[in-house]
Amino acid sequence: FSLQGPYSLDDPSGTESETVSADMKSYTTEQGAKENAGGTWGQYEVGVAKIDATTGKPLAIFTWEGDGLDETTGVAVNGNVLAVSGHFTGNLTAVLKDGTSATIWNSNIEDTVSGVADNVDQFHPNTKDVSGHSGVDDGFVIHADATTGIADWIVRYPESNKDSQVIDVAIETTDSNVLAAGYRCYQNALEDAKTCDGIVAMLSGADGSVLWESILPNLGAVIRLKYDPEDQSVYATGTTTYSGFEDKENNKSHPYCAHKTCSVVLRLSARDGAVEWERTLQGSPRWGVFGQNGGVGLAAESDGPYVYVAVDDTGEEEATSLDAGSPYAGCQDPSSEVITPEYEISTIKLVTAEDCPEGHVFIPRNSPLALAASTARSGAMCGDAVSGAACVMKYHKYTGLPIWAHDAPDVSGLVPSVDGTSVHIGGWYSSRGGIPVFGGVAAPGYLREEGLDGKTGGVYNAKIDAATGLGEYVLTSGGGTKDRLNDMVGDEDGNIYNIGYHQNLVMRWGNELITQMKEDQGTAGLNTDNPTQAVETQICVSKMMAAVETVPSCLTTCSGSTEDAMIESQSCFIDGKCYAANESTTAFGKSCYVCDPAVSQRKWTEGPTVGAAGPEGNCVIDGFCVPAGMEYFYQRRAWNSPRVMSECRHCSPGDNVNEWSVKEGYSFNEATPIPPEDCAAVAVAVEEVSKTSTTAPYKACAIPSFSWATYSTSTTARMYGMRAAHSAGAIYAAGFVKSTIDASTPEGMASMGKFSLQGPYSLDDPSGTESETVSADMKSYTTEQGAKENAGGTWGQYEVGVAKIDATTGKPLAIFTWEGDGLDETTGVAVNGNVLAVSGHFTGNLTAVLKDGTSATIWNSNIEDTVSGVADNVDQFHPNTKDVSGHSGVDDGFVIHADATTGIADWIVRYPESNKDSQVIDVAIETTDSNVLAAGYRCYQALFD
Repeated sequence: FSLQGPYSLDDPSGTESETVSADMKSYTTEQGAKENAGGTWGQYEVGVAKIDATTGKPLAIFTWEGDGLDETTGVAVNGNVLAVSGHFTGNLTAVLKDGTSATIWNSNIEDTVSGVADNVDQFHPNTKDVSGHSGVDDGFVIHADATTGIADWIVRYPESNKDSQVIDVAIETTDSNVLAAGYRCYQNALEDAKTCDGIVAMLSGADGSVLWESILPNLGAVIRLKYDPEDQSVYATGTTTYSGFEDKENNKSHPYCAHKTCSVVLRLSARDGAVEWERTLQGSPRWGVFGQNGGVGLAAESDGPYVYVAVDDTGEEEATSLDAGSPYAGCQDPSSEVITPEYEISTIKLVTAEDCPEGHVFIPRNSPLALAASTARSGAMCGDAVSGAACVMKYHKYTGLPIWAHDAPDVSGLVPSVDGTSVHIGGWYSSRGGIPVFGGVAAPGYLREEGLDGKTGGVYNAKIDAATGLGEYVLTSGGGTKDRLNDMVGDEDGNIYNIGYHQNLVMRWGNELITQMKEDQGTAGLNTDNPTQAVETQICVSKMMAAVETVPSCLTTCSGSTEDAMIESQSCFIDGKCYAANESTTAFGKSCYVCDPAVSQRKWTEGPTVGAAGPEGNCVIDGFCVPAGMEYFYQRRAWNSPRVMSECRHCSPGDNVNEWSVKEGYSFNEATPIPPEDCAAVAVAVEEVSKTSTTAPYKACAIPSFSWATYSTSTTARMYGMRAAHSAGAIYAAGFVKSTIDASTPEGMASMGKFSLQGPYSLDDPSGTESETVSADMKSYTTEQGAKENAGGTWGQYEVGVAKIDATTGKPLAIFTWEGDGLDETTGVAVNGNVLAVSGHFTGNLTAVLKDGTSATIWNSNIEDTVSGVADNVDQFHPNTKDVSGHSGVDDGFVIHADATTGIADWIVRYPESNKDSQVIDVAIETTDSNVLAAGYRCYQALFD
């Protein structure tokens, strides 16, 4: 394993870089299940790379090895003390300072001489349901010398018969004790699922023994922690679930969580692990070794006594208040019994009885009189799906009082600034999970060169104002393949360091730095499919000089916001970066676009090669530039999957600039669009027909306008408009209509739903002030005549309906309905002159008033009792709610032939009949004798089928 650097503005290719290396043992598949990406899962070891923060030069690589999957999730350094944590499945060995070595074994392996971990446990934890079996493993902590990597001690903690892990660590400054946070799962023999508890503990700096342990049974895991030496406290984030999903087993009941799942922020004493306050909010981080797990940071002294916290996947269902959690202490005036909350008494220390005015009574947090968290009314809330599923929060550290909340995309790291004016966050994104938007700034999607499989993404660094919680800027970086930022740290000078991994030879960092890496010092072959993609996944560490901010060179004036900035006349400012006139970029799949200040200084403009004939031309397909002649390919998302080329589809700008063209002699099979099944050879036509092409589809200059709209405006009735016909100046909108009144009570049975149609709403009258309304009463059926529908009423209440509207004005003219017990659905309508035809299917009966004043009723052919019989409730459901190839109702089709002016019927018939399901889906009217043409289906089932 080799670590090389730095790559810098002065040396972007790393010509003067230095390299440190470490040899890694190769294990057989008997010692770890085979991994598709290469090697075995058992080959993963614990590793730490040490890098000079000033220069970026690699200094050392520390590794601790052993049989079985070992994963590192926590690291901390204080002075010359290094702490590393994670979990392991087999054994793990550390060389000690006395020259000996110590080996820890998974507590579930009985044979510690020749035993190895079971291969069924050698898998990546994200590849199985995280609430189920994710390896029989134990946690570990290593306490080592930060200069040499030689260990003081290595311990197995916590132990488990299912799964445990120390996710994060911190070092206590007095005795170099290690604070450990994570979880411990266990499963008894008679239980179907494991139970996981959050855990925070302190391990002795001398030997790793447990000094105190705080088991948190209301939490499924503790994810991040931060130690505060100023007042010997610990701040942590956790979740009431283990998996992050509310529908998985092992979700916890928390006394301060009013939701199905909660994220939890808590303060504990570093002296004994006692919980001092908790704050909860809706949602739960779906964390993992490769997840984005937020962060915790302490504010600078100039900012004040605050703690910053970032938690992912919170406020997803709705805006959620931060005013939830444990109660506040206070001082009570005996005369008025008014309690003054602790955050109004002191903000510089933990409030105690000594802080209360003379004669006042101290009310501790555990008192029944303590003030509920909701009484703070801070107004801080999380929950904005557009801004992102993470929440960045500022709390007063002594009381837990929320100060502000900021919705953000997923966060992997958080660092408050050293000057106390801001807080930095970072993370990664991909098109698979959604390209994030920061306020009004959409992050660009980085795409590797010749990448057409839609795998765009990037990493980001953003700055938030510490006082207001408002976003200040966002910088993006990337190369297009596995761009990951998994953590951030800062230094005393205000610099920010990004830690993650990627699979790029070319990487763009922020506004200026573009690095070009070579694997194996240039001896490795290139990736033949993707020239800028590395062969292997590589760790990456980058330095952002966050304390030094400069205005981008192309902005001539900028005060407050780049949105109002003036851009130099021969430049563009796109995605936060400057480009000179006629300059292009390969970073985002936009190589055929250019900066054209005359067209736009803030967006890419199509260059002269777009649509151009010949080998220099380009197509623009799915927003990406494709060179002429390039063939379409499919590439799985799996590791280093090869391209599967299409035999017939290619870019031909002269034929179609925005779609893949199909070569002569082939046809494209839309049913199987993935190569090699996408092409079929066709016989060459005897007479060639010249092919016409559209070079700019859907870009016509002239477009039409809407003149009116008409709506139903009922609250006690509902109609789904499904089909339409036009004749003699009228629109006939057909569908199924019903009363939504719950008829399960006598009052409901006696009530009629009123269906109303109102219009027009137009350019001159957008509020419908001059609109007109027509209405029809709809019968309410009991659940005995149609199974109850969650949306209101019963399925049996759906009737056949047609709304007639003046085509010129949009005024409603009439509503025709044909009613009957059982689900009736309308799927076809046709009008010719004054003849109206309506069709569909029904499960019970259906009645139409005839022109001679009588009425005709048709009955479902499967109902024997046509006097009092009703359709079976098991057939009263929407046909799309069950497998359409299975049971979708015992029903017959119907056709109604009626007067288009009055809706009075000439006749109504049941057609076709079926012992399972049938329907007339569509109708048309023959013009000579007004015969009805009917199309649909008929299903049947023989007795033994």
